[in-house]
Amino acid sequence: MDNQKDTKHLQHELEIHQHELAEQNRELREKQLELEQTKQAYQELFDQAPSPYITFNEKGVIRNLNLEAARFLKSDRKLLANKPFIVFLKPQSHRRFFSHIASVFQAEEPQVITVNIEDKMGNRHWINMRSRTVQTMAGEMACFSILEDITRQHELQEEMESAKAEAQEANEAKNQFLANMSHEIRTPMNGIMGMIELFKTTEFSDEQGTYLEAMENSTYSLLTIINDILDLSRIESGKIEIDIERFSLRRELETTRAFFEPMAQKKDLDLSLVVDDDIPDKLEADSGRIKQVLMNLLSNAVKFTNTGGIRILAGMEDEAENDFILSITVQDSGIGMSENQRERIFERFTQIDAGYTKEFQGTGLGLAISKQLIELMGGTITVSGKINEGSSFTFTVPVRKASEQAPEENPERELEQTADCSSPVSEIFNRPPRILIAEDNAVNLLYIQAMLTQEGFEIASANNGKEVIKLLEQNPFDLVLMDITMPELSGKEATNIIRNTQKENFPSDIPIIAMTGHSMKDDRQALLQHGMNDYISKPFTKDEVISTMKKHLLACADKDTRSGHE
Repeated sequence: MDNQKDTKHLQHELEIHQHELAEQNRELREKQLELEQTKQAYQELFDQAPSPYITFNEKGVIRNLNLEAARFLKSDRKLLANKPFIVFLKPQSHRRFFSHIASVFQAEEPQVITVNIEDKMGNRHWINMRSRTVQTMAGEMACFSILEDITRQHELQEEMESAKAEAQEANEAKNQFLANMSHEIRTPMNGIMGMIELFKTTEFSDEQGTYLEAMENSTYSLLTIINDILDLSRIESGKIEIDIERFSLRRELETTRAFFEPMAQKKDLDLSLVVDDDIPDKLEADSGRIKQVLMNLLSNAVKFTNTGGIRILAGMEDEAENDFILSITVQDSGIGMSENQRERIFERFTQIDAGYTKEFQGTGLGLAISKQLIELMGGTITVSGKINEGSSFTFTVPVRKASEQAPEENPERELEQTADCSSPVSEIFNRPPRILIAEDNAVNLLYIQAMLTQEGFEIASANNGKEVIKLLEQNPFDLVLMDITMPELSGKEATNIIRNTQKENFPSDIPIIAMTGHSMKDDRQALLQHGMNDYISKPFTKDEVISTMKKHLLACADKDTRSGHE
C-alpha cells in the first residue's frame, strides 16, 4: 500500500517537473525568438544605417560592414568580408591605419583618424574614421568604425589654402613691385635733390632761389607720398615689426619739435612742447614709430594751421610699477574738422579738404598708417575739434621705464657717437681719404662726386661691381660707397667677392657703405648680412653721407693707429 503511495507521489512530482521543463522550454524558445528578432532588427538597423559602418579585428581585417559601407567602397558586401581594409588605402596611410586599430583596442575613449581611400572604381575619398571597441554576437572584441566622407570639406579646405597661397603670392608680388618702384623712383629723385643741393651752394638770384625752394618742397612732398605707400604696403604684408629700445623721451620730442620749428616760423606760428615732470626721461618702447606718428601729426598741424600756434603735450596714465601709458597730444588752432570728417579721418585715402578745389596736398594715408602703427604698439589714437576751432590728436602707447643699469644708447649708435663729424676729413688720416664710388646712374654719380670733392675727398668711380673689384686690386682706397642695383655685377655680389677674396694687399676688410633706393627695413638687415658696414637710403642728404662716411673712416684711422700703421 505504501509502495503504491510512493509511486503515485513520484509520478506526481515527475509530472510537475515535466511541466516546469516544458514551461522553461517555452520561455527559452520565446527568448530565442526575441533574440533572433533583436538580432534581425539590429542587422536591419546596421544594414540600413545612412552612415558606413565597418567592424575590424585586431589585424585590421573587415569582419562585418553595412550596406552603406559596401556602396561607399563600390563593392559587393560578400566579397569584402575577411578582406584587409588596407587594400583601399594608399601605402603611405598603412602605418597610420594599423596604429589607429591598435590604439582603439588599448584606449577606452573613441579614436579618430583621417585617411585617404580609393574605392574599387578608382575614386578617391577623404574620410574620418571614428572607432571604438565593441563585443560581437560571438563574444569577441572588435573595432567598430563609423566612416564620414569629408571629401568635399577637404576639397574646400584645399581650395581655400590654394586661394590663400595665391593671395599671399600676389601680395608678395605687389610688395616686390612697390619695393622695385621705390628704388626706381628714389634713384632719380636722389639725383634731382642732389642737384638742387649743389645748386644752392652756388650764387643765384632771389628769383632762382624761389624756384629752388619750390623744387625742393615738391621733391620732399613726393618722397612723403612714396614713404606713405611703402608703409601701407609693409603693414598690409605684416612686415612691420615693433623694435623695443631704450631712448630719451625729452630728446626725441625736442628734436622733432626743432625739425618743424622753421616751417612753423615761416607761417608765424608758435610751436611749443610741454612734458609732464613726472614722466621718466629714459624709456623703453619703439621710439622710431612713436616719432613717426608724432611727425605725421605735426606735419598736418603745420599744414592746416595758418594763425595761432601748435602745442605738443606729453603725459602719463595708468602707472603700474615700471610700466605706464604714455600720452602725447598735438593741439593746433587750424581749420579744424566736422564730425563727419572726424569719423572718417583715420580711413585710408581720406583727406580733410577733398575735391577739385582742395588747398592742401597729400595721399590721405598718413593718419591711417599712424593709427595702424599705434595699434601695433598696443595703443590708441583719437581726435577732437570743430570747424575753424582747431584740432587735437592724442595717441597713447604702453611704455616701460628703462633700467638705470642699461646703456643709454642703442649699440648701433656707439660708433656714430665716437665720430667727430664736424672736423675736416683731412684730419682723419692727415691726408685726403680715398673713396671709391660705385654708381651706374650718371646724375647720382655727378652729385656724389661734387659733394665729396667739396669736402676734400679723393675719389674714383666705377659703373658696376666688376669695375669695383678691378679698381680695388689696382689702387688703395679707404672706403667704398656701393650702389646695390648695377649691371654685370650687383653691389651685393661685389661685396661678397670683396669679403671672400684672400689676396695679398687686397682690402677685403675695407668699409663698404650701401647706397640704395631699396628702403625696406629688411633690406638694411640683408645688406648688413652680406658684409656691408652701413646703409644709406636714397634720396640722401650731403650731411647724412658725410657723417656716415666719417664715423667709419674714424674707426679705421683708430684701428690703424692702434696697430702701428701710418
